[in-house]
Amino acid sequence: MIAGQTPEIDEIKFSISLINCLRAEFEPDAMGRAVTRQAASAQTKLSDLQAVGGGVGIYPCSEFTKALENPDLEAVFFTWAEGFLTGWNMGLPNDSGFRVDMSGLSRDEQKQFMRNYCKASPTKRYLEGVTALMSRLRTTKKN
Repeated sequence: MIAGQTPEIDEIKFSISLINCLRAEFEPDAMGRAVTRQAASAQTKLSDLQAVGGGVGIYPCSEFTKALENPDLEAVFFTWAEGFLTGWNMGLPNDSGFRVDMSGLSRDEQKQFMRNYCKASPTKRYLEGVTALMSRLRTTKKN
């Protein structure tokens, strides 16, 4: 995203970025209405999921919860989450007001947020938990 053209263009670019992130969750039906996609189930094949994105974010939370038994695997998931949030911030102009303040919670608190989210929502994708964390961390737009 190239910032500094006009506030309107920057706002449009932000909206496009947000829409692309949310497309993993919603898709229009034949009438153009948003329809919630079915959450990935344990039987969903990886090849089916790759159409919506890549990395561990496409896995159901139940897979993340299983990974908690191995600290190295949990680290793989959390590193993906940090990369997603960092990529979000890097794609926005510094003065957009839509950046995620990743220091709003400690790393341990962020990890615990993801553990709690996925334990409570095992059929949702890990990405959905990360977007919930993003909502919690996101700073409000400053005027």
